[in-house]
Amino acid sequence: LVNVFTDPARIARNQKTDPQKPPEEVKLPKLPFAAKPISAQKWLNTGGKPLTLEALKGEVVLLEFWRFQCHACAQGAEVVEALEKQFGAKLKIVTVHTALAPEELEEDRLVSWMKEHGVTQPVAVDNSKKTITAYGYPLTTPTFLLINRNGNVVSYQPSQHAQPILTEQIQQLLAGDDLEDEAKAGKTAPANSNLIQPPNFQLSTTPTAPTFGQPGVQTLTPAAAAKAKAVAPKLDEHGHAPH
Repeated sequence: LVNVFTDPARIARNQKTDPQKPPEEVKLPKLPFAAKPISAQKWLNTGGKPLTLEALKGEVVLLEFWRFQCHACAQGAEVVEALEKQFGAKLKIVTVHTALAPEELEEDRLVSWMKEHGVTQPVAVDNSKKTITAYGYPLTTPTFLLINRNGNVVSYQPSQHAQPILTEQIQQLLAGDDLEDEAKAGKTAPANSNLIQPPNFQLSTTPTAPTFGQPGVQTLTPAAAAKAKAVAPKLDEHGHAPH
């Protein structure tokens, strides 16, 4: 089987369209921490009106970092749409688009991508990188953060596969749990055994630095890897799942 994250040919193809160097580490402040202000040169889907996280104190907020040349961000947009449909006005959603490649500075392409993928939530266009830097750049995209009613970031989910855990945590926040004790205990950041593995990817117990827009090979404990393999579809000799 070919590991899609370490295959040289795939990496070379990704680098042609996504030239950013993979981050060595995410310097996210230790959870929980006070939400950082959003810096934006323009707002979309708000009628041009700027939003502030300070004004949303008292609400449960989903904050997403994304960019339109990130392939995984199309799935991230689906996650946002699904959560919005599930929770409605009880969940406030704010997204931040940061250009990390020259083409992403082109607003017409950004707006076109948003229309294609049904992005209707507020979008802060931050080409200065001030916001993503304040939150610990480099971050992978998409990255989801949950902010409790106290205005504190209590969950960090750097994956387009995070919908189940986000759903559970949003339900807890809406029920009145601020999740701050859980965040301090490290239970709301991505424990490797809780991340959902794309079904046909080869599992590995060796960590690798993810490229922007790619989830990377998640490090699993041997027990978690064995459990994941047990539920993964059996592949044929060509590496394909049976129909």
